[in-house]
Amino acid sequence: MQRFGRDQLPVMDAGESTSTKPSAEKDIAESQKDLGNDAFKECDFMQAVVFYTNALDHDSTMAVALSNRAQCWLKLGDFEKAESDALKAAQLEGATDRIKAKSWFRAGMARHGRGDFSGACECLSKAQEIDRKNPQIDHAFKMAEFKMRQSKPKWSSQ
Repeated sequence: MQRFGRDQLPVMDAGESTSTKPSAEKDIAESQKDLGNDAFKECDFMQAVVFYTNALDHDSTMAVALSNRAQCWLKLGDFEKAESDALKAAQLEGATDRIKAKSWFRAGMARHGRGDFSGACECLSKAQEIDRKNPQIDHAFKMAEFKMRQSKPKWSSQ
């Protein structure tokens, strides 16, 4: 029988097999994701990253853990890692439309944070295609579009 130790990973009893069944791996991943969610709610974003990473170590196809980790990276100001995780989550086979929309949104926000306003518009446009009624996505798209227009050089006619 598995127990959870202080680091929240399973502790094997003596004589127990070290091979874990796929359903047990998914259970561990789910548990780690939940701990990540709890840490996020407490604004402990780095600890949440650790838990989401543990979840992904047990189930690399868990789009929600990737997307949530992307949100943590955004909160921590690491836009490159946020974009990488968000893009992976958005393109994972089996990700729900809700997760895909959130992930494209987060990728757009990461690009915006890096000053890539054109890239932000591209990602946010994909989020809009999936979630057409989300005012947060619409607002972010308009802001990125505005910043993109502002950053283009203005030609002077003299």
